[in-house]
Amino acid sequence: MDGMLQNGFYVLERKQLRKHAFPRPKARMSAMNFFRALRRSEPLPDKILIEGLDRMTYQIYRLHGEGEEGKEAVDRAITFLGRALYRERSRLLRQTHIVMFAMEYVEHGERWRAGVRIRKAIGDEPMELFWLERLLPYCEVTEIGGERVCYSRF
Repeated sequence: MDGMLQNGFYVLERKQLRKHAFPRPKARMSAMNFFRALRRSEPLPDKILIEGLDRMTYQIYRLHGEGEEGKEAVDRAITFLGRALYRERSRLLRQTHIVMFAMEYVEHGERWRAGVRIRKAIGDEPMELFWLERLLPYCEVTEIGGERVCYSRF
């Protein structure tokens, strides 16, 4: 599937978007505006880039204590957002959308992990905030433009 995008969700690191081989959607939207538009059943562009989900979850984490309480708060928020996507899947399927989430940190190991890179941390180590399967339950590995990314059908 190299270079061809199918309808569904893609999660990738921002630095992957900078590569010329990766197709970029022209429409951009913040995570909050995207979920607000879904809730209000507003029309969405066919191809859209969603930014800020990583920073939003990091702020939730910090507001709740930067520990287990923070991680639990992020889990609840991501589960809530995942349910919102699930409720709208039939509309998204009918309108044949490609939704791309740009994150600072995405990694596939035993499971898909997403988070941020804290510049003040020693060695610029990434901070895992949540498992992508909590947001997109059908995550698969796919390759686009020579880059491995997370793909999920609606």
